[in-house]
Amino acid sequence: GYTTFKAHSDGLIPVVASGGAGQYIAMPIRTINKNPIQPKQEEKKMEIENNVVEQTAPVANPLDELNANVEEFRGKLKLLLDESGVLIRKVKEKVEKHKKILLLDLHNGHSVSQQVIKRLSEAGFQVTKPESDDVAFGFGAMMGSRQAIMKKYDLILYTLNYQVKSNQTTNRVSFGQPMGQFLPLFLKEIPTIMVSFGNPYHLEDAPRVPVYINAYSDQEGVVSATMDKLLGKSEFKGVSPVDAFCGRFDTRCY
Repeated sequence: GYTTFKAHSDGLIPVVASGGAGQYIAMPIRTINKNPIQPKQEEKKMEIENNVVEQTAPVANPLDELNANVEEFRGKLKLLLDESGVLIRKVKEKVEKHKKILLLDLHNGHSVSQQVIKRLSEAGFQVTKPESDDVAFGFGAMMGSRQAIMKKYDLILYTLNYQVKSNQTTNRVSFGQPMGQFLPLFLKEIPTIMVSFGNPYHLEDAPRVPVYINAYSDQEGVVSATMDKLLGKSEFKGVSPVDAFCGRFDTRCY
């Protein structure tokens, strides 16, 4: 004979099976439906796959976002450079009136004179720049005719770039070798401006200079922003973060 197994509604075959010569003990097993019913979730998935609808959503271009961030940074940097120049003593004369400029460039390693001369020349100024070791210029300035010097130049512009270094104990201005021929000798006769692109405490070495400007950096953008202010294209907006008068009374006496 044969044995009959009957499954309940849950698909499990009963433990006890009957048929043939008697009853048998059967392990409960689950029957497999040849045509299983898929869950509703699977039906939904198939329906979506069979009816694909493409939607084109705008995708942000990372390059556009990067360019926007760069432009924002440039704007902030331009604002910082615009506010970097600090006018310590007010300009009493307009630079535009003085076309013949004597440029005295002093530094301890890096000169900003090329960029300054370029901007002044483009603006129509005649710039004369002697070297700091020019002995002939020194004799003419210190021992020659003051009237001749006054006729030759309309304005004296000092560009100082004494950057702080870890291996030096002082950072003072050296007014030319061998006789200090770049000393401010014509402060009353010729309008004089001194601009420092490094150490901001040079009024201690030149307390009688009528116009003194601290730019704090010799970076190209700072030099350009400072020249814009000297040429009247921008106003001085900076606030001095240090005591540029060096705590001395004589630097305030002019």
